[in-house]
Amino acid sequence: MDQPVEGHPRRWAILGVLVVSLLVVVLDNTVLNIALPTIQEDLDASQSELVWAVDSYILVFAALLFTWGVLGDRYGRRRILLIGLTVFAVASAACAFSVSAAMLIGFRGLMGVGGAAVLPVTLAIITVVFPPHERGRAIGAWAPSSTLFFLGEIFLLAICLNFAVRLSRASVQLKNLGQEVAILRARLDALKNDAPQ
Repeated sequence: MDQPVEGHPRRWAILGVLVVSLLVVVLDNTVLNIALPTIQEDLDASQSELVWAVDSYILVFAALLFTWGVLGDRYGRRRILLIGLTVFAVASAACAFSVSAAMLIGFRGLMGVGGAAVLPVTLAIITVVFPPHERGRAIGAWAPSSTLFFLGEIFLLAICLNFAVRLSRASVQLKNLGQEVAILRARLDALKNDAPQ
């Protein structure tokens, strides 16, 4: 099916959806890396299980990129994108309710299956809905979106760390204040007991 020279009438809205789809897939590893200490505590996961929780997604994702690209060409890019996002969302929800590290690792691998479907078909859809003279601009907006999002995450992480450090300092100061009040109270009680009656 040949696309008209002027491209799809809603191509820029489609690009927005594709960028958001890509960001969801890219964001996942960042979220997991931030949550590793909590996961280790809640699921009583070993260090190697934590590594597998991160790497199972990446391993399956990388292994299936080409396969999903071919399936998108054969069965329809939109269909494969929807399948990938659905598998990714269902597996992500299952990860949230994991009760063991092994369950988390398995569902993370399943998330990799869905995520691998998203990346190649987003680029393929761009090449179909944009005419040749706008395609470079569209790919130029699509490609750095994950990088810009990553930089935004670093900025937000810096803000959160700054807040956490300030909160930690405030809690230490409150603890010290509590200790000083307790010492002062003990001294006052000692003075009352030593005073002549």
